[in-house]
Amino acid sequence: MKSSDLIAEFLKKLEIKVVFGIIGSANSHIFNSITNCGYTKIVCVHHEQAAVLAAGAYFRASGKISSAIVTAGAGSSNAITGVLSNWADSIPCIIISGQEKTEYLERHQNLRMFGIQGFDVSSAVSKITKYSKTITDSTSIQKELEHAYKISMSGRPGPVWLDFPFDIQHLHTEQKEWKLNLPNPLAFDAAPIIIKNDIDYVIKCLNEHQRPVIVAGNGVRLSGAKNQLIDLIEKTKIPTLLTWSAIDLLEEDHPQFVGRSGITGQRRSNFIIQNSDLILVLGSRMSLLQTGYDINKFAPKAKIIMVDIDHAEWYKHHQRFNRLIQLDVKYFINELNKKVTPNNYDEWISYCKKMCNEFDPKLEKYEDTEGYINS
Repeated sequence: MKSSDLIAEFLKKLEIKVVFGIIGSANSHIFNSITNCGYTKIVCVHHEQAAVLAAGAYFRASGKISSAIVTAGAGSSNAITGVLSNWADSIPCIIISGQEKTEYLERHQNLRMFGIQGFDVSSAVSKITKYSKTITDSTSIQKELEHAYKISMSGRPGPVWLDFPFDIQHLHTEQKEWKLNLPNPLAFDAAPIIIKNDIDYVIKCLNEHQRPVIVAGNGVRLSGAKNQLIDLIEKTKIPTLLTWSAIDLLEEDHPQFVGRSGITGQRRSNFIIQNSDLILVLGSRMSLLQTGYDINKFAPKAKIIMVDIDHAEWYKHHQRFNRLIQLDVKYFINELNKKVTPNNYDEWISYCKKMCNEFDPKLEKYEDTEGYINS
C-alpha cells in the first residue's frame, strides 16, 4: 500500500478520530490519504502552533491521543512552540510533518536548508520531544509509527515527531499486523518488595506527623488516578493542595481542598504548606512557581516525599526533598489506599479551615475597588 495510506491506517487503528493541521505541498500525500480513508477528521487551523496546541488540548479534554499534521519549512518551525508546551506539561501527541525529497536531504545535508525550505527538523526538536526521526526508508514506516506511539504514551508521556520526505510518502510498502499494545504502566521497574517498603514508609510518616498536606499535580490526571486521589483524601482527611495544571481535580467546595499554593497561588494555601510538617507530592514536578527560588525556605519544617515517574524532577530538589518514590502515581495511590488508615489531624484541620476563612478571596475586603481588580 502507499506509505501515506499506511499513516492514515495508523491513525484509524489507534481510533484517532480528530487531528489538526495545515496542508502544504510537502504533506499533501498525507492529507489526501487521511481524507480518503474517511475515518479521521482533519481540523484545519490558522497556524501550526495552534495545530499542536489543539492536539494537546484534545488529550487534556478527552484522555485520547491526537496528532498534528504540518508541512515542511515554516510549517514545521511554526509548530515548535506548541511542541514545547506539550513537552513541559507531559502531554502526549504525535506530530507528523512533510519534508523535502530525500535527494535534497542527501545533496544538501551540509547546507542550512534542504531543497526549497526544508531543514533538519527532527534534530531541531530532539531536545523537546521524547522521540524524533526523519524517515528515509519506506519499509520502516510502520515500525517507526508503532515505536513513536508507544514512547509518547509510556512512562512520563510527551510529544513525538516523525518527519516524512515527500517522495517517501508515495512509495509503496507492506502493511503488517499492528503492534500497538502499551507496556503496563503500573509495574514500572520497581520490585514488589521495594513498593511495599515505600508504602510502609509513607504510612509511618503519616502516623508520626501531625500537619500533613497532599500536593496533587497533573501527573494524577495523566495516570488516570483522579478517583483514587479522591478516595485517598476522603479516607485520610488530609488537607490537599492542587497545582496550576491540576486545578480541576477537586471541586472548590471539597472539604479537604485548601487551595493552590506557590508564587501564583493563594495566601491561605501558602500559609498552610509553609506550616506543614509532611508534604506528599503526587504527580507534580514542583516547579519554581511552587517552591519559590530558595528551595531551603520552602516548607522548612516539613519532610517532603515525592511520588513521580521521572527521577530527574526529584533530583533537581534532592538536597531538600527527603525521598523519591519512582512509580506510576495511580499504582502508588491504589497501593496506599489498601493500607492507609485515618489519623487524628483535628487540630491541623482546624488551622487549615481558619486560614481558608481568614483569607477567603470572596471576602468583602477583597472586592474590586475603584474599577480595578484586586489581585
